[in-house]
Amino acid sequence: MRQRSNTSAAFLCVHHRRVVNRICLLVRAALICIALPRTFAWAPQKTVTYSSECSCEGDNGVARWRAKTDPSAPPPNRRDIQPITPSEIFEWRGPGMIPRGGARTGIEVHWYALTGRIVSVQAENDGDIHLVLMDAHDEKPGRVIAEIPLGPKWCALRTIAFSWTNAVFPFTTGNEQPFRLVRRPVVTVIGKAFYDTDHSGKELHNNRRPRDKEKAVWEIHPVMALEVENSEPPPAPPSGPVPSAPPPSAPIPPPQVSAAPQKFVTITRPVTIKIPYGETVLQPGTKLPFVSSDGAMVRVRYLDEIQSIPISATDQ
Repeated sequence: MRQRSNTSAAFLCVHHRRVVNRICLLVRAALICIALPRTFAWAPQKTVTYSSECSCEGDNGVARWRAKTDPSAPPPNRRDIQPITPSEIFEWRGPGMIPRGGARTGIEVHWYALTGRIVSVQAENDGDIHLVLMDAHDEKPGRVIAEIPLGPKWCALRTIAFSWTNAVFPFTTGNEQPFRLVRRPVVTVIGKAFYDTDHSGKELHNNRRPRDKEKAVWEIHPVMALEVENSEPPPAPPSGPVPSAPPPSAPIPPPQVSAAPQKFVTITRPVTIKIPYGETVLQPGTKLPFVSSDGAMVRVRYLDEIQSIPISATDQ
């Protein structure tokens, strides 16, 4: 009789443990669902609206956001900035373990001047502009992304990037980009290296994006300077239905940078200007914030500096 009682007690104890374990698993699953809503189909998708080149609503930052928006200026001496191509960055390995909220580490503190041809411009849900670059001339495999964040410091650079597309504002991001690339210039973007853990998958020694192995995980982020060369190949062909661009005679609405209307100047012919890191060419179609005009010259803001250019090279 005592042996039967002991057996019953042992059975109840084991059954109780199983019930407790099941409850714990259910609680853990519920906590994961709450903490990571983006991984479940029922999580609502955020809508991001770009109202101008320099403003958008609903943008949402993700991992390592402070490092991604590091506003440090490039070194004043160009020799401290390493020239590099997309195919060279494509051959890098991943850095290994990087905390998801971690600061810059290793080669992420080094400056690079990445030269390549623009093959895509993309508007992202976090407000960043993705510039996709490949080697300018020999077209070796491998593409690298350079990102221009949202904010007044990067407004002029974003305006230049959108001038290579037929984007019409406002637009909303979705599964397909609401605009296409109409120009493919060769450019040099200057910024620090950055390993984007959001696109690395589980293996942080990897430098291939799981969903697009032609693109590197290593990026230039954020872009702090942009130099545009004169030559470019014919425009890229359309890839699917896209909104038509406004007719040439239609007025282009100015970007809504702030509550007060901001006047912009549009470049009508190539103009070479001096910047702290050398020279760059302002291409036709580039829109820059207007500062003032004086006789034959007009003053505009470019990369947080005032530049004087001939008024005959603008739409003024």
